[in-house]
Amino acid sequence: YSYESGENDLSLMKNDTCTIPQKQKDHSQHQHRHHNLWHSPRSRERTTHILRIRKQRKQKAYQIAREFNRSSSDKEWVSTGERLHVLPTPATPASVASFLYHSHTLLDKTKIGLYVSKGPDTKYPFHAQVRHE
Repeated sequence: YSYESGENDLSLMKNDTCTIPQKQKDHSQHQHRHHNLWHSPRSRERTTHILRIRKQRKQKAYQIAREFNRSSSDKEWVSTGERLHVLPTPATPASVASFLYHSHTLLDKTKIGLYVSKGPDTKYPFHAQVRHE
């Protein structure tokens, strides 16, 4: 979960899970034992870190969504996504399609429709590839 690594955050947005300790049964003594990982300083620090990363990702998604919803140019919101490392540089049709799919609740549905239906395919090949992803 590192932004310093330079990898884009889109894959992390899709698979945003963390492991939560579960009750485990000790079959030899027929007792329930709790793994008190939440009470250790290290796990609390890790949980805080995970929550901070999620908040940063969410803020980035909101920023790109605002740009997408207000801009008339496709290049503006895509360049914002690249600058924030949510989309790879250069953005690929698959990464743009994935962002549109996974962030649909933040985006103006009419603008999504206009973006993916932009044609003809020969004049707008990138949009056609996004549509087919």
